[in-house]
Amino acid sequence: MKLVIFGATGGTGKILVDQALALGNEVVAYIRNPSKLNIENEHLEIAQGELDNETSIERAINGADAVISVLGPHARQKGKPITIGMKNILAAMKVQGVRRLIIASTLSAKDPNDSLNFKTKAMIALVKLTMRSAYEDIVSVAETVVHLIAIGRLCA
Repeated sequence: MKLVIFGATGGTGKILVDQALALGNEVVAYIRNPSKLNIENEHLEIAQGELDNETSIERAINGADAVISVLGPHARQKGKPITIGMKNILAAMKVQGVRRLIIASTLSAKDPNDSLNFKTKAMIALVKLTMRSAYEDIVSVAETVVHLIAIGRLCA
């Protein structure tokens, strides 16, 4: 299987790349800075690019069986870079005919089936207060993906 992984240089991303390669998958790691991924494997391809580069993202997704996103926000980020990236990823998936997306998020991305306790709700409120831009970006990404599932552009 050919997997494209966004967020491959973060803690979760590096583990995911290692596990995907160990299982015999072809992996394309879409990253800004190749020096941050110290993994070498004949089945690993590095696709360097920014999340706002539609052409690079589409090129990386070409021939993929699935796309995995473990993109995460930064406390001091401005705007919605992950939302912009996700919209570009989803557009590239549509062009390339890829319908499988696995996305990891945070508790800020609400699920109607969640039953959150007071401590968790307080933690989310603190994140919303202290890292508003990052909070809004995560929520926006989740809403974008949920909308596309609802209209049948992605498999649930």
